[in-house]
Amino acid sequence: MVFLRKAIEGARLLDACADRPVYDLIGTDYAQRRRSDPRIADAIESALGDAVSVLNVGAGSGSYEPVDRQVVAVEPSSVMLAQRPRASAPVLQAQAEALPITDTAFEAVLCVLTLHHWTDWLRGLRECVRVARDRV
Repeated sequence: MVFLRKAIEGARLLDACADRPVYDLIGTDYAQRRRSDPRIADAIESALGDAVSVLNVGAGSGSYEPVDRQVVAVEPSSVMLAQRPRASAPVLQAQAEALPITDTAFEAVLCVLTLHHWTDWLRGLRECVRVARDRV
């Protein structure tokens, strides 16, 4: 019975999110609860290599955003945008599937724990490849 109740609540949440990013509903205190894992941060730094310009797609509150590079963030949720620290990277409100960025504008594109929130992951990845000069 508990499983059925949770499934119904989940379905209602999905219906409520149909026209807006899911984090507009579930991310209200995300920045207070989310803590970055140093092991993941190290792996990101390594994967970025010597890339100086980085587009952070699905940036959320900026948990894994490099501070030693030229970063621009992309995030669809206004709730998540409001939780970004003042000193964080400049941010565009947009979706991965339709990046408002010119071709090859960034050396690298970073996507951390976001792909499962995209409505069309293949289209989003194609957009990331389009705007990256070197790596995604």
